[in-house]
Amino acid sequence: KKTGEQSALTGALKIEDEPCVVMMSATGLIARTTPSAMDVFNSRSASDERLHDDQITTIFRTSTRATYGLVTSAGRLVLAHVV
Repeated sequence: KKTGEQSALTGALKIEDEPCVVMMSATGLIARTTPSAMDVFNSRSASDERLHDDQITTIFRTSTRATYGLVTSAGRLVLAHVV
């Protein structure tokens, strides 16, 4: 392959830096979703019916190519990528 050429796979892996929301559940699941999820989360009340695993402990706005940190119970900082 010549210098500067990109394979189809390399082109497919490029992700635009777009706004998104990251959520973490009480069970430790992490999800990336659309920015509108923040509005839905903020509009819910404590009296709304919820599933057993429907406990979002952390939610924050970010972008798809950002990096964020998680602190473990042992005090260790783990860096993670949104994508």
